[in-house]
Amino acid sequence: MASPPVREAARVIRDEYLDLPGLSLTLEQMQRLFRLDALTCESVTAALVDLRFLARNSQGRYLRLDHPMLRMARTPTVRPLRDRRRMAKPGAARSSTSPSPECR
Repeated sequence: MASPPVREAARVIRDEYLDLPGLSLTLEQMQRLFRLDALTCESVTAALVDLRFLARNSQGRYLRLDHPMLRMARTPTVRPLRDRRRMAKPGAARSSTSPSPECR
């Protein structure tokens, strides 16, 4: 079966990712699912990445750029110290004048 034109393939893939926001596919999976040859599939995914619709993660899977797993990867996992102090419980802060238990 011949591959559909690149523009049509891009539309089909984009529509599928819009219908299934959590979709995460490798190039090989896209080739099978959308019945594309390797060259067409690579061209389409490259175009969708250039348009900032898709992004490729470290495992080689393509996800929508607004996918939560991609946002989490860009978000620092440890907050700066000043942010952690603000989040401390009100009674948990020690007075700077009283010695800590380790100094007694």
